[in-house]
Amino acid sequence: FGQGRRFLGSAGPILDRMRDPDEAIRAEALRALGRIFAGEARMSVMVPGLDDPSPVVRRAAVEGLASAGGAEVVERLERLLDDPDGDVRLLVIETLGRLGRRSAVPRLVAELGRGDRRLDRSVVVALGAIGGRESAQFLAGRLRTADPAQQAVILEALGRIGDERTVPAVLVCLGDPDWSVRSAAV
Repeated sequence: FGQGRRFLGSAGPILDRMRDPDEAIRAEALRALGRIFAGEARMSVMVPGLDDPSPVVRRAAVEGLASAGGAEVVERLERLLDDPDGDVRLLVIETLGRLGRRSAVPRLVAELGRGDRRLDRSVVVALGAIGGRESAQFLAGRLRTADPAQQAVILEALGRIGDERTVPAVLVCLGDPDWSVRSAAV
């Protein structure tokens, strides 16, 4: 218990930095707090950072929550998929993939096709990391309409998932005119 008080005592000045007008200082304060706290305490200091007006601070909060992984973290992160900053959305997508929560699949699927190829690629990779039947079925269905670059990423994600029901869709790609698609199918 004494060590916990020492951590809390050392965190006080860092917590004060969360009100600093400089976004870089607020972001670094969040990163420091993430190293000090774990579990519920980490969540209680990170979650307010998700609502910070600065995308730099919001990204630091997402990074700090990446190891938490609980259902309420996933729900909070899913809300940030509507963030106006593309880099925040990208980090959230990657984090949801690392957390592997299947409950995030419908929300990730809804992110595809909004015109940002970088985000689309990250969604496919995240779905491959999350796995499961729902991810596999969606990705297999998307194979037919995707461009060759995205088809290759989808095929790699399907390979990672390993759902046998997607084999027929993958086999069709062996005859694709684009060599990168054929290679990914193999």
